[in-house]
Amino acid sequence: MNWIKRITLFLVVGCLLCGCTKSHIIKREGDDENSDMPQLSSEGILWEQVWEEFESQYADEAWYPFIDSVNGLIDPEKKQLDLYLLLKEEISPQEAADYATEAIKGFNDLIASQNSKYAYSSDSSYGGYVSLCNVYVMVGLEEYKEDKASWMIEDTIPAGEYRPVNPDALPTVETGEAGQEETGGDTGTEETATAE
Repeated sequence: MNWIKRITLFLVVGCLLCGCTKSHIIKREGDDENSDMPQLSSEGILWEQVWEEFESQYADEAWYPFIDSVNGLIDPEKKQLDLYLLLKEEISPQEAADYATEAIKGFNDLIASQNSKYAYSSDSSYGGYVSLCNVYVMVGLEEYKEDKASWMIEDTIPAGEYRPVNPDALPTVETGEAGQEETGGDTGTEETATAE
């Protein structure tokens, strides 16, 4: 009976050692070590995670029942942040501007939570990362996203400048007449464009 215990013990130990000694079982040759993992940018930021958390927080209907979706682009080399905040119902321009200002600060704070090199936003700053960028923000109804003249807000804030999003920043659209521009939005008068 004693010899059966010894053989069983040797077999168990042998199986464990054989399974743990071959590194290619865990990692196949030729595979990128982190191919399934989000990649850290040169700034030390996981952009995929930032965008997922940004959408989760700022498109949350429990907190923002008027929002349809949030989208954006960041170009770290050009230091440009573009945010597109699409609404499912009309809100006042001031509410839209307040929401956009909060979203810009929140975007920065998601970055600051990943990399302590960047400061969080405050009452007088968009925060360490966003302050380095030119910020373009658009707020409008989702159903009119293709009609720039119908957007509620289109604002650009230069890098390093802090001011809340302007509720009176109406989109500028070209009228087609020699590159002339006019401000979009509801001006209280009705205009009809006709193609000749």
